[in-house]
Amino acid sequence: MRRQYGFLACLAVTLGAFLVNTPTASATGVVSNGIPWTDDLNPIPQPLGVIDFCTMGVVGTDSLGNKIGISAAHCVDDAPDGAPVYRYSPTGPREHLGNIAYRSPGGGTGVDWVVIRLNADAVLTSNGPSARVDGIGASDPVGPHCKDGAGTGVHCGSITSQNMTRFYSDAQSGGGDSGGPVLQNNTEIVGMVRGFDTALFAFEYIKFAAVLDGISAQPNPVGKGFVVTDN
Repeated sequence: MRRQYGFLACLAVTLGAFLVNTPTASATGVVSNGIPWTDDLNPIPQPLGVIDFCTMGVVGTDSLGNKIGISAAHCVDDAPDGAPVYRYSPTGPREHLGNIAYRSPGGGTGVDWVVIRLNADAVLTSNGPSARVDGIGASDPVGPHCKDGAGTGVHCGSITSQNMTRFYSDAQSGGGDSGGPVLQNNTEIVGMVRGFDTALFAFEYIKFAAVLDGISAQPNPVGKGFVVTDN
């Protein structure tokens, strides 16, 4: 489904003249699950039906304190590790969010996940535009669930089958949803949007447990010990 589918108030001190250092605004701004993102800096005309953004699956921190975003690798099949990624806007300007750290072996044809090292000044929140993600759910999810995507929004359904790295469902996804979160128990991520399997005639999702296993197996320490933002 490649491209398809606060500031602290200054305290007034009357007993003397004091300078109070207040935090500066974040240049990166708020980053959450569910936002549209892209590896293309400049908006360019796209053929009819082609959508040039994907959806952030989840944000959090790793054991080193890095701010991390996770989404689908097929969104960046044409961008190398280290390349910048941007907050999507249809007309620009597009703000730099961070850089690709690495992806699943095989990229979009593998388990299909990408680790994005977000800018250090990014403000992470559990509350996305349409959904909240504040925890990790079952490794092998079953039953009802909902997915969120920047392309088509929230759709719910039930899991129809699964394997080691995927589960399949009648919950609809579409253009721009790739990498978006799949949730159970309202706010727990169990997967990410991948596409549509024509053989099974079902919507395809990446198991989040398989993503975490893949990250743990990589030599790069970025992303390891990932903890979902809960605020």
